[in-house]
Amino acid sequence: TGVHDLSPIAQLFMLETVRIHNTGVSDLEPLRNLTSLRWLRASETYASSIEPLSALTALEELSIDRSPITDISPVSALVNVTYLSIYEMADCKPDCGSGSSAFASANKLNSLLAIGEMDKLRTLYAQDNNISNISVLTATKSSGDRVHQVLDHLRLDHNQLISAAPLVGLTGLRTLGMGGNPIGTLSDILTHTMIEELYLDDTSIGTTEGIDALQFLENLDLSQNPELSGQLHDLHNLAYLEWLNLDNVGLTEVPDVSGMTSLRYLSMQNNPSLTSLTSGVQYESGGGVVPVDSPL
Repeated sequence: TGVHDLSPIAQLFMLETVRIHNTGVSDLEPLRNLTSLRWLRASETYASSIEPLSALTALEELSIDRSPITDISPVSALVNVTYLSIYEMADCKPDCGSGSSAFASANKLNSLLAIGEMDKLRTLYAQDNNISNISVLTATKSSGDRVHQVLDHLRLDHNQLISAAPLVGLTGLRTLGMGGNPIGTLSDILTHTMIEELYLDDTSIGTTEGIDALQFLENLDLSQNPELSGQLHDLHNLAYLEWLNLDNVGLTEVPDVSGMTSLRYLSMQNNPSLTSLTSGVQYESGGGVVPVDSPL
């Protein structure tokens, strides 16, 4: 949009919500003294520094996605933040205009150390970065409790992770996204028995054995894991599952879905060896998508 300068709002000290998503703003300094701010959406801007935000300790929700920011250390002062969205942090191309097509993929975020003391954080979206170390999520307080014990929505899809082991103690997780990270195994995830949404596309997992331990699952993405070779174990016990993506998992036949009494959507695209469908499953011609009571 045509918004580039925030100085006209610098004296609006009662402001609680500011949305400057997809603007030409490059300087967040005018926000420094707006200490009543509780919600700030500053995604897809040209701001390269969030240092002025460090004084906004009343902030509860912050989105700075797809902005040319590689240092998020100022968020460490924002101890009341419960929602933090920092996915696909990237530099803007020199000749680009604002908008989603304006941002390059270079210089993405590579560290989460800044969130180490944010013990009220409940939602963290950090997809599409270059994060390879999530040991910060194992941090403990002097009491021995995890700092991030209340974290319940975590998306780390498409980073550089090779293990989900640091997540083992986060027992309250309801949403977990690890897609695009070659973690190779479900073993460290099966301890998260309260999970309702799980995204494991393209994670090089070779078996789903034991997945029925996640009895509250509602959404499950196993797509782009040809290593499964169609060997899908223990899925039939997921009685609350509503959405299931099995694209490109080496299926030769429709898996047993008899116990999935809540299933509304099932996708099985790009399984060339799948040549027949069991009764009770509706086939949508031309796509390989098998929706069960789906709006598609």
